[in-house]
Amino acid sequence: MAIHFTAYGNVQPAHRPRASVVNGHVHQRNDPRHTNWMRVIQMQAMSHRPKTLLDGPLSLRVEFYLLKPKSVKRECPAVKPDLSNLLKAVEDALNGLIWTDDSRIVELSVRKHYGNPSRVEVTVQKSIQPTAVERVREGLGCGSAAANTKRNSARCGKAAWAPGDRN
Repeated sequence: MAIHFTAYGNVQPAHRPRASVVNGHVHQRNDPRHTNWMRVIQMQAMSHRPKTLLDGPLSLRVEFYLLKPKSVKRECPAVKPDLSNLLKAVEDALNGLIWTDDSRIVELSVRKHYGNPSRVEVTVQKSIQPTAVERVREGLGCGSAAANTKRNSARCGKAAWAPGDRN
């Protein structure tokens, strides 16, 4: 089962909190643009929230669409904001809402394009990539008996033959 939603708004990257000292006390504040963008993402994700938070290997696909400035001639948005910072805002917004933690993401596809309206399209699903435990159970893991065959040993970083082998 895949979860897919689109959040419309002024796409914002994740910002680091700013700290200042006032009267000997440290005060932290977040950029309101970032906070508002995370709320937009969360509001759209709420209607797609699973009954229980996803807590296994996950696959995440994110497509960002940014408004193209009139002065830009190129078709690809190879400019700021950084793709990794845009992604981090989405991951942080969905922690505790769609999944238990963004560390569960094992597959990732992220792109940014020019498009109107400005938006982000998010698709989350359980990963079809087998986990290490599943690979061992299936005899595909590097610690399994099947890995000791000549065919699998090179893939697992072991010598393809042992002393005394003739082949």
